[in-house]
Amino acid sequence: MFHSRNIGLAIVLSLAIVSADKCKVPKPAADFTRDKYSGVWYEIAKFQTAGGAFFEKDCVCTQLNVTSGPNNEYKADNICRYQTPEGKITNAVGNLFSEAPPGHFKENFFPYTPAVDYTIVFIGELDGEEYSVEYDCGESFLTGVNYCVHFMSRKPTM
Repeated sequence: MFHSRNIGLAIVLSLAIVSADKCKVPKPAADFTRDKYSGVWYEIAKFQTAGGAFFEKDCVCTQLNVTSGPNNEYKADNICRYQTPEGKITNAVGNLFSEAPPGHFKENFFPYTPAVDYTIVFIGELDGEEYSVEYDCGESFLTGVNYCVHFMSRKPTM
């Protein structure tokens, strides 16, 4: 079970990350490994700016399938259902390019588009269940600062 102290910690962490008016790059989880992050994750909660939420505005039942690629890269297949749990499946595949330290990446979805910072700020077990928290942030002169904080679980429910 996810205790209130854990939820409180997650909220404080999220607010500290997103309270600035420029993208911040938090430290990645100290115990991040490629093996720990690979596989299927289910989104159980998120905080996003309007720009960050634009692409996911009609998504429900979101999951992420992370697979390793060449040159320390990942593919992150963002899969969701359109508006209802029975809705049409949609997806977008993000490319995660390794950056130092481990757990910090640059992500882009399309060639020739600006990459955003993508950081795994928590990965591990809480009360016997596997969770991760991912923070991504990008800046553009057209849209300003946009960020997303995704709370993920290995199971579709907490």
